Amino acid sequence: MKLLIADDSPMLRERLATLLSQIPGIELVGQAENGREAVRLAATLKPDIVVMDIKMPEKNGIEALVEIKKEQSSPRVVIFTSFPFPQHEKRCLELGAERFLDKSNDIDQLQQFLKGAVQAKSDFECK
Repeated sequence: MKLLIADDSPMLRERLATLLSQIPGIELVGQAENGREAVRLAATLKPDIVVMDIKMPEKNGIEALVEIKKEQSSPRVVIFTSFPFPQHEKRCLELGAERFLDKSNDIDQLQQFLKGAVQAKSDFECK
């Protein structure tokens, strides 16, 4: 599964890239440092999954989510944020995000989601 990471923190992007690319079946295809770049890379790289922050320059994660989900074959989107406010979660899920996770507590849930996505794709391709 092709993965795109979008976060304005270079340190977090690298940490996630290292951690998540170790999951068998995950191929990191790109990293975006702002929402505008996330939208552009999602359109050109055609990832299966985008892991994206909410608070980013140029275009926030919610605005980027709206644009990414407009595409006919849009990727699955996981919001991974330090701002896990209920109103943000509700809005992101309404707009098509599959998960809304807290950076400080939910890294294990993010890994499990990606492992499950890889397994589901593998099961589907074997049928």
